Amino acid sequence: MERTSEREKVLDEVRHIPDAKLGDLLKILRDFRRNTMHEEDSASVMHFAGCWSDLPAEVFDTLQTETAERRKRAFSRRRAIETGAD
Repeated sequence: MERTSEREKVLDEVRHIPDAKLGDLLKILRDFRRNTMHEEDSASVMHFAGCWSDLPAEVFDTLQTETAERRKRAFSRRRAIETGAD
């Protein structure tokens, strides 16, 4: 089935929705579109999967340790800001 034909069928169905239900339909369509965009974003990120698989174990371990330390520092500052603690 052609995309245009599918779009026309969807629009035809929308024309038959009672006005009182259009708000509900709009919410459903926006949620659907948002989820579809999220799926596309997730798929585009997947090409990075395994990109560090050829790193030597020592280098990878160092990377993990540094990442954990940086996150800990970043989140501790954020918590201090959010709670007003110095």
